Amino acid sequence: MSKRKSEKTEKSLPTFLEPVVPCDYPVEGAAVLTAMCDTIRRFMVLPEHAAEAVALWVMFAHAHDAAEHSPILAIESPEKRCGKTTLLNIIGKLVPVPLPAANITTPAIFRSIEKYKPTLLLDEVETFIRDNEEMRGVLNSGFTRDSANVVRTVGEAHDPRPFNTWCPKVGALIGKLPDTLQDRAIVLVLRRSLPSEKPERFTRRHYNELHELRAMACRWAIDTLEALRDVEPSMPNGLGDRAEDAWRPLLAIADLAGGPWPGLARKAALYLSGVPADETDGASKGVLLLMHIREIFSDKRIASIASQQLLEVLNDNEEWPWGEWRQGKAITARGVASILKPYGIRPQRVSKGSSYRAGQFADAWQRYLVPVSDAASATSAIDVKTSNNISALNVASATVQSAIEPPAWQIQNGCQVFENAETVAGVAVGSGKTEHFIANGHATPYDDVELF
Repeated sequence: MSKRKSEKTEKSLPTFLEPVVPCDYPVEGAAVLTAMCDTIRRFMVLPEHAAEAVALWVMFAHAHDAAEHSPILAIESPEKRCGKTTLLNIIGKLVPVPLPAANITTPAIFRSIEKYKPTLLLDEVETFIRDNEEMRGVLNSGFTRDSANVVRTVGEAHDPRPFNTWCPKVGALIGKLPDTLQDRAIVLVLRRSLPSEKPERFTRRHYNELHELRAMACRWAIDTLEALRDVEPSMPNGLGDRAEDAWRPLLAIADLAGGPWPGLARKAALYLSGVPADETDGASKGVLLLMHIREIFSDKRIASIASQQLLEVLNDNEEWPWGEWRQGKAITARGVASILKPYGIRPQRVSKGSSYRAGQFADAWQRYLVPVSDAASATSAIDVKTSNNISALNVASATVQSAIEPPAWQIQNGCQVFENAETVAGVAVGSGKTEHFIANGHATPYDDVELF
């Protein structure tokens, strides 16, 4: 392409794709964020802490080059007419290089990002992403700076070429994003306004006001870009690992802006992205099953449960989905085993069928579920397999103790036995074929004891 033709192409770009001109005076970050919040609230009825999240995310879009992770700002609602498009339009007047699209193909996404370095503003996302795994993969790739690339072949020779996918992204939709995208997003769930809630109508006459805020945000980002790269904000307790990654750049901005914003940002993070106490909202079937099985072990104060009894408890609970898992039919033992298999959990064969031990779940509970804070936790339990560590479950108080040093025990009839073992459910021994349990102070073969 000739230089003249290239210049002509660049001049034909829409004005909204042109770089933002920063204001010509220094600004205070806290003041700019507060002004953005106040302006957004004039035009929108938003959930609690949502305006703060939007203001921080807009500032993040201007300082995008300082971040290591790029969370999608997801604007969701259960129904239409909840203000999603209006909020998307407001954000479009505040961010740098906005590229709005109510429909887009996967190649258009990564080619647009590669060419324009935009802030991608996607509306009506539910209409083109539901069954589009390729698009989900492209958008997912843009979450982490170091992996924000996809590779496609180009030209007649089909030469492989990387395309960059690193840019700020907003998605507005009815319903929810697919799980992997939702996990990488800061989610705002909008509701339809009540007749008594009358925000000011957002029109073109307000554009200049928002453009002034955009220029100030741009100036602040330019002045603080290097400092932002070095900020390591403290993370509030209650965020999952992915949520911490998503909020880290926003909290860094809040800390550097100062004023009330460090506190406001952390409240917003916990309110909007904190792990729910019951973990059921948006949980995968695997996490849901792990959570319900943990509840069963804890409630029943047991260290082992027969597969058939586990099925009965799962399917009898009307608040859980397992009783109508497949086309109205209850989940089967094979179905449970299939869901648990990726977590390294398999039913153990015993003389009367199969069973699961709480100790089999300990690793998965610790890795995938929110820790249970009280003493009734069953997150670590007896492993009756041969082990060099001895663990004991105190059934009376439903607490689980992992013993670093073995408690007092003695040998009875070739078995290792706890002294005064009235409430001890079992032991894991360190030599030979001594898979035995203790019931009321007596050594008992494994197959003859039910641990309830």
